[in-house]
Amino acid sequence: MDEKNSILALKVNAMGGTERIPYMGASALTDDVIPTVDAVTNSASAASAANPNMPLPGTAALAAAAAQSHGKLSAGAGGAGAPIVQAVLSEAKLNIEHRFPKLTLVDEKYAALTPPEYDNEISLQEFAEGYRRYAASQMKLYYTPEIVRRFVAGMAASKLLILEGISGTGKTSLPYSFSRYLSNPSTIVSVQPSFRDRTELLGYFNEFSKRFNETEFLRALYEANYRPDPTLIVLDEMNLARIEYYFAEMLSVLEMPNKDEWVLDLVPTAWDGDPIKMDGGKIHVADSTWFIGTANNDDSTFTITDKVYDRAMPIELNERADAFECEVQPHCNVTAEHLEYLFQKAQVDYPISDELMDKMQKLDNYLITRFSFPLETVL
Repeated sequence: MDEKNSILALKVNAMGGTERIPYMGASALTDDVIPTVDAVTNSASAASAANPNMPLPGTAALAAAAAQSHGKLSAGAGGAGAPIVQAVLSEAKLNIEHRFPKLTLVDEKYAALTPPEYDNEISLQEFAEGYRRYAASQMKLYYTPEIVRRFVAGMAASKLLILEGISGTGKTSLPYSFSRYLSNPSTIVSVQPSFRDRTELLGYFNEFSKRFNETEFLRALYEANYRPDPTLIVLDEMNLARIEYYFAEMLSVLEMPNKDEWVLDLVPTAWDGDPIKMDGGKIHVADSTWFIGTANNDDSTFTITDKVYDRAMPIELNERADAFECEVQPHCNVTAEHLEYLFQKAQVDYPISDELMDKMQKLDNYLITRFSFPLETVL
């Protein structure tokens, strides 16, 4: 804030005269001397006389002139003029700085990272039971086989899962431990009641600093484009705010039938130095990404609407499983592509009968006609 006010004060002085104009935050720079319009224009004029081809003073020219007059400016202030000069100079260099520093670090992380060996021979039953034993033996978390199978089946049905139930039943620890079973720790986003739009999850571009205020949600979303294994992003207490407000754009993107259209606009244009996996200011939502929301059913939360239920797979967790002993289970490295293959194979090996599908269709039509909500909401 002090840097911002300093630059604004410099511009005001350059336009308005030779008097120093007070500005907020000046107490943090009491020994500083702001360049006056005379000091800046005289230095710029002298430089222009020496080089007739020099363009008229703009932002960069003013910064250079301020740097040249740094000796004069700091002489009467004990050499404390440097912060102002550096602030102006940094403004001239904004077009070459990385405006996505967190995402740039992700690029550097994976530039020389060697991927592990993946076990693409494992069956779906071995995968689900292996997680249950891993959670029990290494994390002292216990789940019934039914809950684990529902969770894995939910991943096959939707990219958005909602774990509902009373507190203390392991809603957050389920995706937390599941991601560690996959050797790809999940990113947990604590939803706040103030969440109202997409900027709470994705961040926003700061027009003054020319940098994007990145969030951990955005970093995890971007990093998933580098990883072939499943990525889990947990929205903890997701119904503390209205899901259809802050998660609206993501709900629309996940509805696109063509996964090449799963893109989010972050900035309108591309700049030099933007992250490698960003295309034209847009970020791709990888097919290997799953969003896991946890929701408590109490008076402190909002009701999850039919719009959200229609796009998600809800799973009820209202009881704890009994502890059990088992041998230590290691991690499981599996690609999201192989996991999708196992899901499709299960649909072929265990198809739903036509008779059952007809009954489900009749029940769905009845609920829509009589109660104006689909069967997915009931399930």
